[in-house]
Amino acid sequence: MDLELIIFIIIMCWAIFYWIVYIIFGQVLLRKLRKNPITKKSLGLEFVSGWDILNVAFSLSYPVWMREVAKKSPLSFLEADYDAIYPYTTKFDRVLAKIIYCMTGAPVLFELGFLIFEAITGKSRFLLLMSKGKVRDSKKIKQDQKERD
Repeated sequence: MDLELIIFIIIMCWAIFYWIVYIIFGQVLLRKLRKNPITKKSLGLEFVSGWDILNVAFSLSYPVWMREVAKKSPLSFLEADYDAIYPYTTKFDRVLAKIIYCMTGAPVLFELGFLIFEAITGKSRFLLLMSKGKVRDSKKIKQDQKERD
């Protein structure tokens, strides 16, 4: 198997698992919170459909210091209210929220890792992933064009 296929399979398995956890979290917890009149107004601002799922998952997963900073911010209305939501969640809900939080943040950390790798080594990650037969250097392409002309 090619390296590209292996990476593609890993990314697709990651995405499918993420989608399954996201849907379960939305169906199990958010439906319960939306029906409750106390928590209905505490889910944060929903920019697009499903955004409140991320609001609640992040609110339940943030470290304590980050929750305190978010409460003091003038933009705190954008986030779900942890104090209003927490009593209506189970341990299973909080575990799913942590999984969503970690799986959403991991690609960002991977990208930062790739950027640091490129900065240190000076090599492009795309050239490292492609096999030698498929990737041609831009200088070689220009040289081939000059030879044909």
